[in-house]
Amino acid sequence: MDKNNLKDIKWKGYLRKDKSKGVRNKVLIIYTVQCSEHVAKSIGAKFVGQDVDVVGFARHHSGSILDGIRIH
Repeated sequence: MDKNNLKDIKWKGYLRKDKSKGVRNKVLIIYTVQCSEHVAKSIGAKFVGQDVDVVGFARHHSGSILDGIRIH
């Protein structure tokens, strides 16, 4: 895509009841403790092929919080 050519930009949108436009690009299911990982993955499995991702923490650790983020 040429970032200078706005005609190339495509995104999913919808028309609200009040006729304004809305955008729904991605749904994230986020678990914040490892013991809820299974539940989050079970919920995410119901949305295969859609813009739904499960994101959470791999384990407890003392490093940067970003080091522990997992994307499934």
